[in-house]
Amino acid sequence: GAFLRGLKDFPRLLQKQVCYDWQMALAALWVLPITLVIVGFSKRAQNYFTRRQNAALIAMADGVQACESPLPSWSRLQVTN
Repeated sequence: GAFLRGLKDFPRLLQKQVCYDWQMALAALWVLPITLVIVGFSKRAQNYFTRRQNAALIAMADGVQACESPLPSWSRLQVTN
């Protein structure tokens, strides 16, 4: 609701700001491309570290499964007289 209204009003407000003081409008807008670059790189970094962690967890689970031995059978544990 409010976010979409804000997006709809953004061009009109930007035009008013440019007409009022173009230097302030430019100062407010330089942040946008920098923000998009930061978000893009952080997404790539997050994906990289997530894949790395998942690979490590899978390797650990495979190692645990390889070291598991079956439970001893009860017949070997019975005491005979």
